[in-house]
Amino acid sequence: METERKVSRMFSLEERSRAVELYLTTPMTTAQVVECLGYPTRQCLERWLAMDPRYAGRMAKPIIPLETRRKAIELVLGGMQQKQAAKQLGVSVGAVHNWVRAYRRGGMAALQPRNQNAAQGGKSASVRPRGGADAGGGDDVEALRRRVEELELENALMREVVEVVKKDPGADLRRLSNREKTMLIDRVRPRYSLRSMACLLRIAPSSYHYHHARIGVDKYAGLRARVARAFADSKGRYGYRRVKAALGTGVSEKVIRRLMAEGGLSAHVPKRRRYSSYEGETTPAPGNLVNRDFTAERPNEKWLTDITEIKASDGKVYLSPMIDCHDGKIVAYTAGFHPNAELANRMLAEAAETLPDNARPVVHSD
Repeated sequence: METERKVSRMFSLEERSRAVELYLTTPMTTAQVVECLGYPTRQCLERWLAMDPRYAGRMAKPIIPLETRRKAIELVLGGMQQKQAAKQLGVSVGAVHNWVRAYRRGGMAALQPRNQNAAQGGKSASVRPRGGADAGGGDDVEALRRRVEELELENALMREVVEVVKKDPGADLRRLSNREKTMLIDRVRPRYSLRSMACLLRIAPSSYHYHHARIGVDKYAGLRARVARAFADSKGRYGYRRVKAALGTGVSEKVIRRLMAEGGLSAHVPKRRRYSSYEGETTPAPGNLVNRDFTAERPNEKWLTDITEIKASDGKVYLSPMIDCHDGKIVAYTAGFHPNAELANRMLAEAAETLPDNARPVVHSD
């Protein structure tokens, strides 16, 4: 306060009177008067105005027309900074900031002056006209129309949010990332203006254009071609791990797997086939003569046979033995790399050569 008094004593009565009269006779604000004259501070000018008898100790607050407020909103939504819009329209930056915030909350209806005949410290409107604040009844209709358009736009965005950005239908549109907001705007832009959508989603037009220019860019275009080439060189045998190893790239395996899936590159995996010693038409099963009684009172009465698979370091070996149930003796056996009929037939022939003339054993096999 002491500093302001010192500043006031620096100016003559003529300079004070000039500043006060300029404010009274023009629609300029205190900030504009200070900028025009180059003196004093805004607080000091307000003190000079407060001492003027025409104000009865109260400052008059100018009513800025609705059209000016609407113009300020259009400039800001069009990409202009609030400071530049305020300078162009001749209003304060704080007023523009408050109008933009009110518009985002309640639309054009929130920009209406709260009191068309706002009290100005007992001063009549004829003493100091600060611009026309008379708004016709058409403004209310226009405000309602704009509000309806905003609700329709919000509903359209909510319908697209599930399909475009894979979010819950009840997600807050303003909490989406700028990239997701850009995707939504691109989806409904032919039907609605960019200005209204940017205002509703609270994204600057510059941010929209930044992400819009980059959404269609495939940063893996070169890598995608290399992956396809490596897969073709392997004749379709490599999976994503071997493709990554062949490329020697620094990207993760998940990226290689996604690129291969998007390109329809799937490695050929041989279908696992269960072992079967016989393929063809099935014959009626022979009678179960042994009936799970694997004991014998004399040799060459009951024989048992089967093919056994043995896993070795260099592959698989198949053994086909013939065992006598009397003492567990191996009558004959054959071995090979394939469990086929030839392996069993050779074993049966060798076992039959060991039989006496009158022996007729029962041969059991699974």
